[in-house]
Amino acid sequence: MEYRALANSLDTVDTEAAYRPGTTLWVPADEWERFCPATLVSGDDTFGDAEMVYLYNDEAATAFGIGEVAMQDTGDYAAGNVLRTTGVIAPRLLKGVAQWAVAAGSYAWFLKRGVGQVDCDGNVTAGAEFTSDAAGQVTDVVANADAAVDTKADAFGVAYANDAGAGTLVTAFVNCPGS
Repeated sequence: MEYRALANSLDTVDTEAAYRPGTTLWVPADEWERFCPATLVSGDDTFGDAEMVYLYNDEAATAFGIGEVAMQDTGDYAAGNVLRTTGVIAPRLLKGVAQWAVAAGSYAWFLKRGVGQVDCDGNVTAGAEFTSDAAGQVTDVVANADAAVDTKADAFGVAYANDAGAGTLVTAFVNCPGS
C-alpha cells in the first residue's frame, strides 16, 4: 500500500467533508505514531501501521471523546454516518474508534484497524478480547456458551492493559470490520 499525503492533518476535525465519508487511509507506523494519543510512546513505532476511516458524527449534540467506539447510524444507513455505541453491537456495524475529540455534526478520521486508545467501562482486562458497550465504551467479552449472554462473537479488539475504572483510556488493538 502507498501512503498519500492529506490535504489537512490526520487529527483535523472538519465541519464540512474534506473527503468522502467512508474513505479509508493506510498510515505507516512512523507516520501514525506522530498522531497517536499521548499515552502511546512517541517515537515507538512498534505498534505497527494503522488503517483510518473518514466518518461523520451524526449525533444530534454529543461529541465523540477519545477512545469512543463508532457504529453505523442505523436510523439512516448513510455511508460514513456514525453514532456512539449503545451496548454490545454486532462487529459488522462497528466503523471505528475516535482517537481525538469529534464534535457532533463534524467529520474526522477514526481508527479502523491498528493500535490506539479505547475508552473502558471499568471491566477491561489486559490480554482480554473486548466488545462494544454503552456510551461508546468497551468491555471484556463474556465467553460462556451456557450463559444467557455470550458476547465472544462480538469481540473486535484486545486490550494491552487493565483499565483503572470506568472512563479509563487503555492502549489496545482494534479491528472494526464495518467500514
